Amino acid sequence: MANCPNCKSKLSTLKVLKSFWSLRRYPPFSCPICETELNHTTSNRMLGGLVVGIAIFVSMNYTSNRDFAINKTLVTILLMLCIALLLSVVAVQFFKIEKY
Repeated sequence: MANCPNCKSKLSTLKVLKSFWSLRRYPPFSCPICETELNHTTSNRMLGGLVVGIAIFVSMNYTSNRDFAINKTLVTILLMLCIALLLSVVAVQFFKIEKY
């Protein structure tokens, strides 16, 4: 679990994930205890890329040889999103946070 580098308090998994998956490219967020501005490290970004890569690989492999009643592309995208979200919840346990 990610801790604040200033006060060592545990950060909310939801808060870290919201910042990680934000459309604003990893915006800084603050510690709820000491109000220090925090940011994701480069290793978090690389881990996020790995999570997305694994999700794409698994979803493409699963859907490549199967027939679905609905659009195959839609199934692949939904499966990829579900896998990426599940893996990111696990990956957040390994995140390191730094001061902004």
